Amino acid sequence: MIITYLNFQNFIYAYTNSRLGKISDIRLLSPIP
Repeated sequence: MIITYLNFQNFIYAYTNSRLGKISDIRLLSPIP
């Protein structure tokens, strides 16, 4: 449950940075925040 939450937060973080024009593909593909 916690791991899933962290993965979700990491996805949102990467998606947000991507929207800001930053390259966050590594963060997005990484399961560890």
